[in-house]
Amino acid sequence: MTLSMFFDAYETGNGMGAHCGAHNLGAAYTILHSIPPICRSSLQNIFLAMLFHHDDLKKSGNSAVFSNFIDEFNYLVETGKLVQIKTERIQVYFSLVVLEGDNLGLNKILGNSESFSANHFCRMCKMCKVDAQYAIIAENNLLRNEINYDTDVESNDFGSTGIKEGCVFNNVRHFPCVRNIIADLMHDLPEGVLAYEAGLIFHELVLVEKVIDFDIFNSILRTFDFQFESNRPPAVSVDQLRKKYIKMSGSEMMTFWTYAPIMFGRFIQEDNVFWQVFIKLRRILAILMSKQFDFECFDYLDNLITEHHAQYIELFGPLKPKHHFMVHCSLVISMMGPLEQLQAMKDESKHRKSKLTSNSVSTRVNICKTIAIKQQLMFSNRLLLNKGFDLGFSSGRLEELSGTTSDALFNVMNCETNDFLTADFVKVFNTQYKIEFTVIINLRDDFPVFAKIREILISYKNNDAIFFCDVYKSMGFCEHFYAYHLVKTAKKQFVKQSDLWNYIPVLMYKHSNGKTYVIMKNEA
Repeated sequence: MTLSMFFDAYETGNGMGAHCGAHNLGAAYTILHSIPPICRSSLQNIFLAMLFHHDDLKKSGNSAVFSNFIDEFNYLVETGKLVQIKTERIQVYFSLVVLEGDNLGLNKILGNSESFSANHFCRMCKMCKVDAQYAIIAENNLLRNEINYDTDVESNDFGSTGIKEGCVFNNVRHFPCVRNIIADLMHDLPEGVLAYEAGLIFHELVLVEKVIDFDIFNSILRTFDFQFESNRPPAVSVDQLRKKYIKMSGSEMMTFWTYAPIMFGRFIQEDNVFWQVFIKLRRILAILMSKQFDFECFDYLDNLITEHHAQYIELFGPLKPKHHFMVHCSLVISMMGPLEQLQAMKDESKHRKSKLTSNSVSTRVNICKTIAIKQQLMFSNRLLLNKGFDLGFSSGRLEELSGTTSDALFNVMNCETNDFLTADFVKVFNTQYKIEFTVIINLRDDFPVFAKIREILISYKNNDAIFFCDVYKSMGFCEHFYAYHLVKTAKKQFVKQSDLWNYIPVLMYKHSNGKTYVIMKNEA
């Protein structure tokens, strides 16, 4: 069974108080990579493995802090655990496949440079900082491997290698750290590249070229109907645009980039060079957010990144370090899978439970033990209640089916209609569906088939949800708005939630030009 480890540091006290930093903790979590991705994203399936004061890591080093953890992991690799399933006893062995975290945390525990200003800041390749500022493609001959890594560790020359010390996790059986090729989507894009370029591009469009009035720009941000999106981008101050940096959280920045083309595209000409850079990066983002890939898309992704970086250098100057990480994205995806499943955002959410525990106790004496015991008690409760991978199935107010819907359901789906009731919403695995939401029900001729939910049918007997939908036809993809143009058809259709082509709802928007568009976060 494959496992991953996520490492991060966080503050348990008041981050703005007089004692901020005094109770800064380091946490390592383990995640079962063998379970379905939709289960991996649930906080109950992210397990606390170790907790310590972050100052101990600074004073004692990686070897002292992680030695017990590595010994335990090697025990799981070599000896495993005996598991009984009904009458069958199975010996289960484990393997560490990836270390996850943000750039600072990963570089710390891997023994690499912890500063982007270092001459060799990249943990995946040996390219120097000056060359990386203008590198629009990855240099495969500069990738780190087991041979040059061992040589760099032996040389003990941080300035020319970017390696401070040998990685302690090389002591884990069958886990050479140079194969830990990973990028963090949230910190590299929404909190990195997207934040840089949103400020640069909209500085030009709003303040320099003035193709969008500043007041209209903010009015659209305030009034746009984001529907199911909870992380709505806030209004932008004129000082932020002047400084060429728009300040938003990672989730808000992701929402901004997803819907900015449909919000502001009407004001901008298609041949505007700054808008072309924006749309190109929007397409790269959509590809990187995809949940599945084929090998043909890697060359396409590399070409898009090369073109984007070349345009960026021409318009704005040298690339940032997080631009450089983008050139390795296709390699990361080919080795580790979709980046959407590796981003630190979901793992960092696990800190909240620890923070709530620390805020509910009146002492900070051995706070690590206090938090760890609380985590153990919650996990023990789950075992005692025999809770597995809970689907999290719930719904809103329930009512009886109408006669028309009941007959149609029986004729089309061949279901026992007595088991079903109607609801105004249903929530499955933390994804909520409401009436009027738009979903993707199929893929036809390389175009997604969209449908708007008209009625939600619920069966608690089988934990089933069936949607009665109006079906829409895709008329094509509009690059300028980065959205599909749709036309409503006369067709109605029942579709099970489990049969959706993509389980995430998408936003349908009636544009001022009279056309209907739908915006997807990732590629179809």
